[in-house]
Amino acid sequence: DELAPSGPHCSQLSDNREMSTQRTLGQPGGLPALFVNCWRLVSFDNKTSAEKAVKAGMFDEGRETDFGMLPKAWIERDAAIYDEISNGCAKIRELYSAEKGGA
Repeated sequence: DELAPSGPHCSQLSDNREMSTQRTLGQPGGLPALFVNCWRLVSFDNKTSAEKAVKAGMFDEGRETDFGMLPKAWIERDAAIYDEISNGCAKIRELYSAEKGGA
């Protein structure tokens, strides 16, 4: 939470786990934004890099990200994290389908 107010308040994942991890149908991707943003945030090597990403708007859904401020490697790594999350969700879906006798 040292990156607050603009960055994700990741301590809420443990401080208020029930509310911060609650999944609803209205969530893009079906996952809480805080969960996804904190997963993305931990990929940064140091606090200075994380602060730069926050300042560029990478974690602010209310504004456009200034990609010009960010190294290409960060953008590619961020995209890979979304792929990792997507792949994990697909694996869980496959497990549920197998349990229900589906394909």
